[in-house]
Amino acid sequence: MSISTTNRNTWSLTLLRDGKDAQTNEIELAKFRYGRFSEELKESSPLIIPDALITLLRHSEIESEAVESGFIVQMSTVKMTHFDWAPFTLVTHSTFSFSGEWGFRRPRGLYVGPFNGCSFELVNCSSPCNPKSLPETIWIRVDELPIHTVAWAVNNSIFEEELPRQMTLLPWVSDIISNEHRFCRNELALPGPSDKIQYFLN
Repeated sequence: MSISTTNRNTWSLTLLRDGKDAQTNEIELAKFRYGRFSEELKESSPLIIPDALITLLRHSEIESEAVESGFIVQMSTVKMTHFDWAPFTLVTHSTFSFSGEWGFRRPRGLYVGPFNGCSFELVNCSSPCNPKSLPETIWIRVDELPIHTVAWAVNNSIFEEELPRQMTLLPWVSDIISNEHRFCRNELALPGPSDKIQYFLN
């Protein structure tokens, strides 16, 4: 699978496991750095992933690889019929909101998929000066990281653990955390289609 956007109807997001979060091996608790291009990923703050991606990782049988190093999400507004693509439908969305002189919040849409109502949020990446509606349906698939992306992550210390490593209460409270309502937690929202064609590595 290509990690680059080949046209404005298909785009991708690279997710790399945050090395400073190495104390857990549970996909529901694992935190990832993310970006459409490498600089965006380096500036990102680690977040957990939505249940839609967790479900897709398990259906694709790459959950362990994702926990170890990361994965790629590919999205398309064009109908995909291959078995590894799953359709998600827009059920509700917000609008552009402004605060202060220059501040604004990009609208988001909530998408629900075919697997037990799993869902994710999608950020509207169109310009507020020329806003575009979010697509009614998005097809998504996940795949393993290509070796050159793994090499880039190693060279940029993305997988590097914090030293000295400190003991935490996580092993004793992980069951409690896992049972929290996911909408109460700070989780990754996927980027919507953009007018720019972006490449993770130039």
